[in-house]
Amino acid sequence: MKSRWTDGIAKPKVLKSLFDQGVSFHKAALKCLPFNGMPADLLVEPGVVNLAFAIECYLKGFSFHENDEPAIGHELDSLYFALSDALRGKILKCYLTVPFLNSTELDKCVKAMATAFVDWRYVFEKKELSVSFGEMFDFARALHETAVAEGIFATSGFLEDLKRPQERVLEKSGHRLR
Repeated sequence: MKSRWTDGIAKPKVLKSLFDQGVSFHKAALKCLPFNGMPADLLVEPGVVNLAFAIECYLKGFSFHENDEPAIGHELDSLYFALSDALRGKILKCYLTVPFLNSTELDKCVKAMATAFVDWRYVFEKKELSVSFGEMFDFARALHETAVAEGIFATSGFLEDLKRPQERVLEKSGHRLR
């Protein structure tokens, strides 16, 4: 039997590791890409890669939570559709509550961003490449909030500002809508 990286590690520690890593990459993406008018450095490629990897970590955390087995691969759609219908339903419910939602078709969005982690690391090899930052942010946020709501992961509330209307976020940061 092939050894897994999770062998001998308690389930709560594995889950914490996966979700902590997801949060770290999620925070990095928020610093690279503009979201709801919040200032960013506009580092597109690193931002997309960080966000895709955050999503991957969250999905692998959910998979481990459900199956006690580490999920393999980087394709976000495969990781997402391997989750139970019940869990995907909870994620969708959370996703549909995101303010300023970019799309209501989550399955379609996940398929569109499926290979973002690999594609955007090797963007120089592509003739054309596109991804919706908004849809990726919405999905990452829904995954994070679902994990917190389900008690799978406790967080410091770093997404708190994104729960408020856009105007409050901008006012808090000193910016104004014109």
